[in-house]
Amino acid sequence: MSLRARLKASAGPLSLTADCSEAAAGVSSEKAIFSLFDLDGRNVPTGYTYLEDIAGGCFGEVVKAKDTHGRIVAVKKTWCATGSPPRHGAPDCIPEALALSAVSHDNVVSLLDAVPSDSETFLVLQMCALNLDQALTRWQRPLPEATVKALLLDLLSGLAACHSAGLLHRDVKPANLLLTGSGVLKLADFGHARWHDGKGPYSPAVASRWYRAPELLYSSQHYDGAIDVWATGCIFAELLGARPLFPGSSDIEQLSKIRAVMGSIDTRAWQGALQWPDFGKLTFSPCSPCPWQEVLPGASAPALDLLSCMLQYNPDDRLSANDLLTHAWFRAPPLPCSRAIISQLVKDAAR
Repeated sequence: MSLRARLKASAGPLSLTADCSEAAAGVSSEKAIFSLFDLDGRNVPTGYTYLEDIAGGCFGEVVKAKDTHGRIVAVKKTWCATGSPPRHGAPDCIPEALALSAVSHDNVVSLLDAVPSDSETFLVLQMCALNLDQALTRWQRPLPEATVKALLLDLLSGLAACHSAGLLHRDVKPANLLLTGSGVLKLADFGHARWHDGKGPYSPAVASRWYRAPELLYSSQHYDGAIDVWATGCIFAELLGARPLFPGSSDIEQLSKIRAVMGSIDTRAWQGALQWPDFGKLTFSPCSPCPWQEVLPGASAPALDLLSCMLQYNPDDRLSANDLLTHAWFRAPPLPCSRAIISQLVKDAAR
């Protein structure tokens, strides 16, 4: 029986919500091991030894632990769906264990075990060295283009796997991208995830502000994987320029920063924005786009061409993650750097 089936059968609180169809959630039976251990010690299941706290946030607390074989893992205590919305985040989120068990890919963090209790679920995940946000803070410089290529390839590969499985991540940001000691980037933290059935409506209350697509900022409830592609484009620009591209302190300022770079939305050429619920409620002075060469002067022309395929107002004009992986920039010199180089960068940042 698959992990997803065992989650559904063994723990009522983890049953699927209405928008998590059987067809959308095909899961490999080899993906993870399911157990129903009692909880013991510092918020870790029996069979695991607490070592230290790692992080805490809206969707759970994460601790470092060790299993009975001496393997170091991360244990995350997260919410458990009970037929009502989670305590934090969008009301249409699905249980994170189900989201993680739906995708088996080298660039998606591995779910090793899921331990449900009455009100929470404990997710046992592979341990990584640090996240990309921490690494960027410590690197404090633009990365070589070959390094950016390697990191972006990993991110797009993980994202393409999620979208192919019918899953929207909805919170792609540097803090949710983990780096392993061997130099692999992995998409993590699926606390906002949901299945994409192509119908909607979907909650617009998703994604972190700096990486939130315009349709979400204007409260659209009909969107697709293009919102994850927008967020990935923002991260790509951050890797190239060593600073966030659109660091707004409010949704209105966020829109202002986007417009300062991309210009006003021309509704004469594209009227889709008129369908966004809040589009007519906000008035900005018309402005022209700023050339990408001026925004990121150190980036190559092919890199900026790829970026422009991701950051478009019209979601239909953003290439899919799969299509982005075929862009000529990845095959042009310099080629993506080796895992060994990323590994050394990770070790330097983790010190």
